[in-house]
Amino acid sequence: MANVQISIDRQTKSGPRTRLPLVCVRCGERAVLLKELQFSWAPALASLLILTGLPGILIVILVLVKRARLKLPFCEKHRNPGYWREILHYGGLSVFGLLFVAAVVWLALTSRSQGPEVDWAGLICVGVGVLALLWLIGIIILEMYTIRAGEITDDSVTLTAVSPRFRDAVKARRSPPVVLPVEEAPLPMAEVDSEDDVK
Repeated sequence: MANVQISIDRQTKSGPRTRLPLVCVRCGERAVLLKELQFSWAPALASLLILTGLPGILIVILVLVKRARLKLPFCEKHRNPGYWREILHYGGLSVFGLLFVAAVVWLALTSRSQGPEVDWAGLICVGVGVLALLWLIGIIILEMYTIRAGEITDDSVTLTAVSPRFRDAVKARRSPPVVLPVEEAPLPMAEVDSEDDVK
């Protein structure tokens, strides 16, 4: 995966100043559509401010977080870039919500009997904890491969986890054309009859 810096024009809020190449951001194949995505970014200091509680969170949200909208090219295969991310996030939360409700109901129904079922409470808690840990590891791995803003400034957005071919196409479009030197052929010499003609 690669990083690429894309110039933006904040005055017109039109996104990139120059058109992006029609190369899929994800895989580098030919793009068939442009999809508008919103990116947000905050400096590393923001995570420390969040630890201070509500005032720190407000400072991060109101002052330090920068946002930008970009229309990025995608191929047919990657037309829904956040699909698996949303499935993992919201699907995982739904599963854990259902597991929690089921565990509470099951423990409430079996707590009246003093049989071996009561010993299952600890195993259920450990099992849900292990599943939660696996879910968080999956989210972390998925986030590493998700296109996101590495930095947002007033003039540019640095995207991470993009295709190397997309990065190369953006750089090729941004850089001025290279003029190669042309080998100069020797000019034909005029015939000189005498040394006086040379002056």
